[in-house]
Amino acid sequence: MPVDRKSKKPAKPVAKKVVAKPVSKKPAPAAPKVTAKPIVKAPVKAVTKPTAKPVAKTAAAVLTAAEITSGIITYTGAVANLTFPTTALTEALVTSAKDNSCFDVVIINIGGTNTVSVVG
Repeated sequence: MPVDRKSKKPAKPVAKKVVAKPVSKKPAPAAPKVTAKPIVKAPVKAVTKPTAKPVAKTAAAVLTAAEITSGIITYTGAVANLTFPTTALTEALVTSAKDNSCFDVVIINIGGTNTVSVVG
């Protein structure tokens, strides 16, 4: 609360005259027109890795690094083992490999009731 400097008593409030501004008779500006554009979704394309012709095996074999990196190996034959190449041989072929990288290999046993085991 303000204090009178001479008497050091609280000053009396002075009423201020408030003059209201005249209200404008102009119309409010029109809102901008918003036109909605239709959402066009592009068709989803499947990302596939082209694979070479599947590597076919009919008996026990030691697979090469080139064969396992081709992606698909088929087997038709008697019960047998398919042995994977060593890590060193695979790394020599896949020079772009980094720690914790991987690639897919699919082995399809077409031999009906026979079993093929993967060793390595």
